Amino acid sequence: MAVQPVSTGGTHDDIEGVVSLHHDFVLRVCRLRLPTEHDAQDAAQETMLRYLQADRSRIHAPTAWFAEVAARVCATWHRQRYRRPEVLVEHVDDLAHDHHVEHGSEHHLVDASIIAADRIWLDAVASRIGPRDYRLLYMLYVQRLTSEQVGALLGLTAGHVRVLSLRARRAAAITLADLKTDLSLE
Repeated sequence: MAVQPVSTGGTHDDIEGVVSLHHDFVLRVCRLRLPTEHDAQDAAQETMLRYLQADRSRIHAPTAWFAEVAARVCATWHRQRYRRPEVLVEHVDDLAHDHHVEHGSEHHLVDASIIAADRIWLDAVASRIGPRDYRLLYMLYVQRLTSEQVGALLGLTAGHVRVLSLRARRAAAITLADLKTDLSLE
């Protein structure tokens, strides 16, 4: 016996109707699982984009599909968030003080403050670019791997790695410019 599609208030061909019908539900699911309204809205939007990219002929129960995909998007958000530890602004002085105590000079105190400030900027940019871009830039610039080595690890050609790294650098540059604008408005 074949599974019958559940009525969604429109046909699967009526994408706009299905999306608008389920958007509030998806947003509620995301609000329950994520700490901020902004993150919940981003996750809901990602869920809707995945619906548009999905093979809708295989979705027989859209409400269940939206709930499952929203939960997975939220879980992915949590994994990405906790993979990169945050450095809170209040802790910059503590980092600088700890570094000063270890090395015992004013010069090292200034160095620690600069390191902490750089780390805050890096974390801010990293949290705003995609995980693929972050991982790629990390391998190329922190681990100092060649395009060929990164390609071997990811199963890509060196040329493809170069194209992806160009896109990742552009995304990071745009994000950094937006971040500078956001901070200058405060």
